[in-house]
Amino acid sequence: MRAAAVLRSFASHSCLSRYGRALASHILRKHQPALGPLRIYELGGGTGRAAYDVLSAIAVSNPAVYASLSYVSVEISAELAAKQAATCRPHAARFRVEHRDASTEWTPDATPCFVLGLEVLDNLPHDRVVRVDGQWHETRVLDNFEECLSPVADPLIARCLSHYRPSFLASRSGIVFLPTTALRLLEALQLARPNAHLLFADFDYLPGIRIPGVYAPLVASQRGGGTTTDHDSYLGSEPADVFFPTDFSMLQRMAGARGNVRKSAQLFEETLTGEELRQCSTASGFNPLLDDFPNTRFFTT
Repeated sequence: MRAAAVLRSFASHSCLSRYGRALASHILRKHQPALGPLRIYELGGGTGRAAYDVLSAIAVSNPAVYASLSYVSVEISAELAAKQAATCRPHAARFRVEHRDASTEWTPDATPCFVLGLEVLDNLPHDRVVRVDGQWHETRVLDNFEECLSPVADPLIARCLSHYRPSFLASRSGIVFLPTTALRLLEALQLARPNAHLLFADFDYLPGIRIPGVYAPLVASQRGGGTTTDHDSYLGSEPADVFFPTDFSMLQRMAGARGNVRKSAQLFEETLTGEELRQCSTASGFNPLLDDFPNTRFFTT
């Protein structure tokens, strides 16, 4: 299955509600009612289907928690914000959308909460750095779509490089794509939501990448007739989708060495009952929740 469809393909799959139920179960296990009502933030919620399923699962399994919870979708796209509000209209008393940039725009609040990022990291901008004569150079793209290198001067790029182990950097003599926007997001959350439990799901590997570099993106565009064309460069004027794999060990370090990384199938096995998993299996024993997404992981704190 192509990267563009991996996690979002749940939207057309009969096991989608189980996905939301698994997330809800994980959240409810960690939630401590004595500390106050449940608060959930979702970053880049797509069409709102995950939010709808999580809210529905909590409403059924724990009505008392549902009665006082708040679920906030932080969405930078006005179009998707409207779709999320429409999808979650049955939960309008518990759900709202805040149209803003989740990587920078937060009002500090130390109240315990949960922050979800479901297939968000792969879409966040990265910075390309190149090692030249033992020194890292940052990349700027000029108006004519040419790349220009200069010694690293951007503080965010420098901070991101500092999170890599020296042995990793020493072994790289070429190109690395740095998750600088993810770092800025985590830094913003650490300041604004210091008592947040994080739950991020994304790709640890993307097949068919043609662009050189460590953690280079998959760049693809849709043609007529449903065909997809992969590109060997991220430069150019043609509209294209860009997807980056996530280095979950790096994500863990950027988050302050907190949390756990596990394969998606492991989280589903931990949070769903045997009967719920069996209901997702086909007659042959194939289970899309456990078998369809081997290149995705969860990071939780």
